[in-house]
Amino acid sequence: MTLFGLSLLGSTPVGATLFTHPYTVTELAERSERVVIGEVTAMYTQTRDGAPWTVAEVLVEQTLRGKDAVVVSVAWPGGKAGEVYLTVEGSPQLIPGDHGVFFVRPDGQLVGMSQGLLYVDDGVAWRDLSRLGFLDEAPGGPEVFSVEELRDLVD
Repeated sequence: MTLFGLSLLGSTPVGATLFTHPYTVTELAERSERVVIGEVTAMYTQTRDGAPWTVAEVLVEQTLRGKDAVVVSVAWPGGKAGEVYLTVEGSPQLIPGDHGVFFVRPDGQLVGMSQGLLYVDDGVAWRDLSRLGFLDEAPGGPEVFSVEELRDLVD
């Protein structure tokens, strides 16, 4: 391995974002072009700049911010493309049928990885950041919001 190759070990990948504190819902909204509530209808992997990315197709039930749409594609790094399998800490865990609030950047990427996803069940939205090792001072357990609270925080 060359000296240049050794210098890259342990360095942050180009284009990577490091998070040190949990984003509040207000901070997520400030970084979002679109905030939607919807159901994951399909998931697939695509390659971007040679790396696998997971994409979730979300059937929009409500738009809290941004342009209305019937379906929104939400992406994050990681997944399996051919023989390449990439796991990225902080990636959300979703399957078709999941309901959530999605905070989406202009490029379609989920804001703050799994920070930008709140799961929705019976009109209650929640997220649990306590398991994300890359965050300092993460809440000790789930944060719970009513959809009405979220609407106020996103405005």
